[in-house]
Amino acid sequence: MKITFCMYQFVMGGIEKSLLQILTEMLKSNICQISIVVRKPHVEKDFADFCNRNKIKLDIIPYQEITYDKAKTSFLKKFFIKVFNKIQKIRSKHFLQSLLKGQDLVIDYFNCSFYDLLKKINIPKIGWYHSSFKQYEKNFLRNNKKYARLYDCFVVITKSFQSKLITDKYIGAKTVQIYNPFNIAKIKKQAIQADYPKDEKYFTFVARFHDDKDHQTIIDAFEHIFAKFPDVKIYFVGDGETKSHYEKIVRNKNLQNNLIFCGKLANPLGYIQHATANILSSPSEGLSNILVEGAILGTLNIASDCPSGPAEILLNGKGGVLYPVGDNKKLAQIMEDVLENKINTQELINNADKEINRFDSTEIAKQILTLCHQVITNKEVKSK
Repeated sequence: MKITFCMYQFVMGGIEKSLLQILTEMLKSNICQISIVVRKPHVEKDFADFCNRNKIKLDIIPYQEITYDKAKTSFLKKFFIKVFNKIQKIRSKHFLQSLLKGQDLVIDYFNCSFYDLLKKINIPKIGWYHSSFKQYEKNFLRNNKKYARLYDCFVVITKSFQSKLITDKYIGAKTVQIYNPFNIAKIKKQAIQADYPKDEKYFTFVARFHDDKDHQTIIDAFEHIFAKFPDVKIYFVGDGETKSHYEKIVRNKNLQNNLIFCGKLANPLGYIQHATANILSSPSEGLSNILVEGAILGTLNIASDCPSGPAEILLNGKGGVLYPVGDNKKLAQIMEDVLENKINTQELINNADKEINRFDSTEIAKQILTLCHQVITNKEVKSK
């Protein structure tokens, strides 16, 4: 099978990491020839090296559109930018069309970000959506009829998301649920090899610094328990556009010795494995890779009960602790209960471990390969 994956960007993030794991397992089957096309020009070195090592053809669409501030841009400038962008889109379509000649299947893997470029390209297509249903509802629900026409199959990453789409008269019958893949044995091995804070009582929060991750709730929660637990720490692992903003907030609260900003770590798994608990505070998630990694490593997960992944990963509270989105007081109470052993942490960890194989990368790859074969075969049958 000649399969092309379409990616909006190729920088380090959950979607990109999941794709690398999928490709690693798919290539082991020896029945695929994989290529990748990226819409944004920047490709991080790790991804380029992966493609080189595995002889994956990697192309970047060279025709980039101009973004602009609608409120601050003059009418005349808007007009010329729109004309320029229209030309760039046409050129991008022709470029993509030439790349896809002879391919058996296209997988639009990054939240269907190639939708506008894949129209009128007569190759079987799978659309993949990683974000929460809330985001899907905001951006795509009104276009379900168009999506149903374009994609032969539509993949979502949680069962709760699928249950909301399954009754949709346009796309419901085409919806398939497949979890993100995790190499469980490799993650456990990497955690053993990783560094971590020794002889400390601490929580971890691993996420890029962005408004959609809600570091503020964790900072506020810690403030509630600081007087009672002055030696406890939280390690913020990650970088991003709002990091300096939160560092300033922490300094102003004089909590810089307890709320530690680690930056981006090459291997944060040691931090997660030895933490008292691993925290997620997002207002919205698809399927949180960090929660799955926490469960694999036998660490208690504490997560905001946001749509749509955390409750599913944490078995609706039987495999971890859930709290209302943005409720810093409830989060503080949970942290306090954990520190005082008022929660049966081991029971929650054991429950999560019993269900962890649903994320195993080998099984997920089998599901994907089967789906690819079905979509290609169905298209061939229809065309005869």
